[in-house]
Amino acid sequence: LVQDYTRGPVRSDNFSITMNSVDNDTPTEFLRHVVVVDGGESLAPQFGRNIGAKKLSTGNHLLNVYALDGINNQGKAIARLPVLIDNDAPELAWRKKTETVLHKNSTVFEVSARDNVTTDESTFRYNWVLTNADTFEVLHQVQSNTPRQQFTNLPEDTPMGLTVTVSDEAGNESMLEW
Repeated sequence: LVQDYTRGPVRSDNFSITMNSVDNDTPTEFLRHVVVVDGGESLAPQFGRNIGAKKLSTGNHLLNVYALDGINNQGKAIARLPVLIDNDAPELAWRKKTETVLHKNSTVFEVSARDNVTTDESTFRYNWVLTNADTFEVLHQVQSNTPRQQFTNLPEDTPMGLTVTVSDEAGNESMLEW
């Protein structure tokens, strides 16, 4: 019945199930699949091998999936699929509210990232972009999995701006500027 699916954490708009249903009397393209969410609401039957569930809310869900043939007979197999949906972007804040001061052409920035699914900051992806605040020229760009970033070999007497974009495991993003 189910060939593959996205277990999560995943955004509901990226969630998909790849079906592998077969019926002796109904061509595969005319089989429909029903997704029942948490034992309650049934999503509208969907045609095809790849189906989604775009209306799922953030949290853990148990999906029951079954096939319907061309005359609405329900298949005997029911797939029970646990999935973790994360539709919410991480919350970001600077760790310290003080001004960052250049010391010997280097500086350190640190953010705090929280998410409704995980509190492990190492599961986030951090994209740090340090720019010249006057010309917007990119001075440094670093991708990492740490909430702390040191920049070295910085030009003296140059106003700088920093943008850090943090992505969670589901691909939700938040941005913070300094």
